[in-house]
Amino acid sequence: MSNRRPAPQTANQRMLAVFSHAQQAMPANFIVRPGGTNGEDRVLLNKTMSALAGLTDFLSFGAELTGLLDEDGHVSIDPPYQDASKSITVEAAMSQSSRVLAAGATLIQGAEMHQNVRTTGGRSVMARSSISLSTFQPISFEHKDFDADQDAELGISPVPFSTLKVDLDAFQQYGVAFRLSRREIKDLRPERLAVQLLWPLIQGMGRAVDAAFFAAFRDLSLNDWALGEAALQGLSFESLRAVVGTDGLGATTDQGNLYAGGVPAALTPDTAGSIVGAFTRAAMVTDEEIKIIATRTGVDGGLEVTCWLGLQPLIPDPSKFWIIPAPEETAPDV
Repeated sequence: MSNRRPAPQTANQRMLAVFSHAQQAMPANFIVRPGGTNGEDRVLLNKTMSALAGLTDFLSFGAELTGLLDEDGHVSIDPPYQDASKSITVEAAMSQSSRVLAAGATLIQGAEMHQNVRTTGGRSVMARSSISLSTFQPISFEHKDFDADQDAELGISPVPFSTLKVDLDAFQQYGVAFRLSRREIKDLRPERLAVQLLWPLIQGMGRAVDAAFFAAFRDLSLNDWALGEAALQGLSFESLRAVVGTDGLGATTDQGNLYAGGVPAALTPDTAGSIVGAFTRAAMVTDEEIKIIATRTGVDGGLEVTCWLGLQPLIPDPSKFWIIPAPEETAPDV
């Protein structure tokens, strides 16, 4: 694969640049050297290298997605959740398609912080440290009546915060690959092709965020939901949200609004169960950028496009989340 290209201003321009350069790329195992017959360059074949021709590039979360209304008046609809003529960032579009992010979870780009520190010798060096996430809750004060008991003592309270650090070796890789024929590339205006690929791609990344969260919740073996449990954890009702999976557990509707276990909810296709919790107490850490690989599939100009996204959910305090259990089967009346 060739080196990264300079970043165009918008995500659409970036994708167009990737396609254009990938279609013109030479196979990686072709090496051009001077000194051929009649002064022409020689083309050498290195059998130890890949024969694929393509380009690896990266898409920024802050890049803008331009509107869904192109110069020909063509409007792409559903599911961008915005006016066709406007533009938003990749991060915003991704967050709109993630039920967990929409419920309040934080999206963090990049697992490391870089900062200048001074050594004991006075030199300035660049240091790297992993990001960590902490959540906290109010400390419970005890009342003691010293008139009744002069020797009353305070009990030792648990530490009022929970912290989870990013494990740089535990990122989960989510990817997708699809192929575009030369005709599919030629039949659409480049700008329209970029729009019709980028929106589904970025919304799919939002769903990948949800899938990673739900997998983490399953591994945590959450307790069953009960409103009293939320009260016991000191949570306000307003801080609670629910997501309802494909089994529809606990789901009810009232005047056009969806609820699960009595909590405002949203539907998701990326898990079967239903989860209630304070999602503002969770975060998803991603790679700093989204990796895009465009590879030429043949001499006709077709492309295979691959996208990779590294994800790591952080849930420092699982006690703030619950599952809605399936209803118990009752024996039929005899």
